[in-house]
Amino acid sequence: MSTSGLTTDSDPVVESPLSEKEAACKLPGSCLYEGVVRHRRFSPVRHDFRYSLFMACLDLADLDCALRYPGLWSTAPFSWYRFRRSDYHGPPAESLENSVRHTVEMLTGRRPTGPIRLLTQLRCFGLVMNPVSFYYCMSATGDDVETLLADVTNTPWGERHVYALSSLDASRTVCRASCSKEFHVSPFMPMEMEYRWRVTPPGNRLSVHIENYADTERVFDASLHLRRVELSAGAVVGQTLRHPFVTWQILAGIYWQALRLWRRGVPFHPHPSTFENSKAV
Repeated sequence: MSTSGLTTDSDPVVESPLSEKEAACKLPGSCLYEGVVRHRRFSPVRHDFRYSLFMACLDLADLDCALRYPGLWSTAPFSWYRFRRSDYHGPPAESLENSVRHTVEMLTGRRPTGPIRLLTQLRCFGLVMNPVSFYYCMSATGDDVETLLADVTNTPWGERHVYALSSLDASRTVCRASCSKEFHVSPFMPMEMEYRWRVTPPGNRLSVHIENYADTERVFDASLHLRRVELSAGAVVGQTLRHPFVTWQILAGIYWQALRLWRRGVPFHPHPSTFENSKAV
């Protein structure tokens, strides 16, 4: 698994100088993550790609403080990066934090009591493009991830579906879970598949690895390998220079890779008319 250009466990957190105002408003859970995403298809043809990106990690307890740069990184309509409540889970009239707590309780029987951190792409230059957003529901002390809520969106249909994952390993540092595929995402993947998840909690580094199995055959996997960058206006500008129009690039990449698969004769699976409700694993 290539992680070229990323930090190792011994590398320091990438930090930007903080102003006095920023230091007073600094949240331990809100930051940026930068790194690479990689997709690998093993069947019926071999097809790999990877690209660099950055993502927001926001503490849902105080979004106003995390989104504090008007015109650049905020909730204002004309910000370069905008958090819009209706782009995310649950009814827009309800706070995102309460919506996530309610859904996790409904799916697992346990209501999260600790911080909730959202790993996502903010709306960039008017376009939201989030193949999956992750809600890390922490323990009351904020030390461990108790439940991970994966909110999946499909393109171009714009539908959404959530999976609740709560199978931590003995060290409580990695979430490992498996579940049946319940939601149509790619027209080049059938519905009769199993997902196998391996996710680490947000820290100096963060990784997400998802494998798709058809019976006992691994057909596809996708990985995120990210490192933490402290949130500041300078850091957002720096990431913008490295990854301009990031959501537009993701959208273009989805259609470009779909065209490549179609040209190589990968079977096409039309959108099913119905799919099952969310379930916890």
